[in-house]
Amino acid sequence: MVFRLNAMLKRVFPLFAIIVWLRPATGAAQQPFSTVVTTAVPAGYTLIDSVSIDSLMETVEHLSGERSFSVGGTKDSILTRYSYGSGFDKAERYLVRKLESMGYEVERFILPANGWFDPETELYDTLYNLIVTKQGTVHPEEVYILGAHYDSISDDPLHSAPGADDNASGTAAVVEAARVLRHYDMPYTVRFILFAEEEQGMLGSYDYVESLKTSGETVLSMINLDMIAYDGNDDGSMEIHAGYLVSSLELAQTLSGNIASWDLDLYPELKTEGNASRASDHRYFWSAGIPAVMVIEDFSDFTPHYHSTKDSASSFNTDFYLEMARLAICTLADLSGLVTYVADADTADGAAAIAGRPERFTLCDPYPNPFNGAVTLEFELGVSTPVTLEVVDGNGRRVRNLVSEHLSPGHHQVEWDGLDRSGHQAASGLYIVRLIAGGLLETKKIALVR
Repeated sequence: MVFRLNAMLKRVFPLFAIIVWLRPATGAAQQPFSTVVTTAVPAGYTLIDSVSIDSLMETVEHLSGERSFSVGGTKDSILTRYSYGSGFDKAERYLVRKLESMGYEVERFILPANGWFDPETELYDTLYNLIVTKQGTVHPEEVYILGAHYDSISDDPLHSAPGADDNASGTAAVVEAARVLRHYDMPYTVRFILFAEEEQGMLGSYDYVESLKTSGETVLSMINLDMIAYDGNDDGSMEIHAGYLVSSLELAQTLSGNIASWDLDLYPELKTEGNASRASDHRYFWSAGIPAVMVIEDFSDFTPHYHSTKDSASSFNTDFYLEMARLAICTLADLSGLVTYVADADTADGAAAIAGRPERFTLCDPYPNPFNGAVTLEFELGVSTPVTLEVVDGNGRRVRNLVSEHLSPGHHQVEWDGLDRSGHQAASGLYIVRLIAGGLLETKKIALVR
């Protein structure tokens, strides 16, 4: 049984694939063939727990100078990412190294009309957008973009412009998207772009959009992440700026729908023609008629450290930041046509039919069931793989996450004590145990009786 994927199926994949694999039986007394049925569904939801807050914060703290890093055995740190200061080059090189370490080739997109004279080196420094492209396997000429600006500014930009929220938060989420999706092939081309000179009038994104006029590509949509980590009142409120294009409104509605479908702790406010901000890198995509949105924290609960030397990661609401990153990254995965395969619980031992999936993938029957105090959950893995084991209610809302880590092959056992994620007793009723491993999903029903 599959819950909370129905909305995605209707919205993204009106027709989905059923894959049937027939393999020889291993024993003479068995049937000559067994059948495994798996359903191809949009992959976004199953990737949610692949997004790591530790990975996000490491990148943010490196970019904001709150954590040093090593280059060739020598420690270094980034004190400013002001476009016209020497720290910007350091940030650019750091990001290139990080993306290349994931196996990507990074394009340095030269900003032709821009640059600055460095009095220390007496050289004219060129500024770059940084671009990583994952070529689509079916529609390589049609592109989905996830972008953010990686420059910063403050009241003392040449010496200190940490820009943790504005916009190391968005930059790190784009880098995290590249990490999460690095091993996947998508039907549509996906492009991760880190823009320069946003603080000087979105010059980096302007030059990039101008280049699209002769590229021969079609950009299907662009999601811009700008300031996505501050939630001072902890209410989960955030904004999606869609402007006036109908196609941008549809993209915003997809994001908003995913928040509901995936039970993210976010409360979106849609900004349209009358109140949408144009003051970020989505602006010139709108001007070119390209569907684009800006995802940003709540303007009415805005960071008090905006454009100051105090914009540090210590002000982050990390739970909020993780949900914002999950929303953007997993929506991008869905838009790109990436699918995962949901195995029928009764035929899951044939999951090896899908290359790279666990050879043995079984969620055993929970016991006791019904239960009062605690229920034991057991599952089998054939390979080492990231695993999520969670309990959701009948409406698909997450009640408790029990496992979210990389596990070794073999037999595993977990106990649920009937408490929700806040530590309160869950109410009597029917719940669903959901196991996600290696891109496969299995479910079992359990009944809690108080």
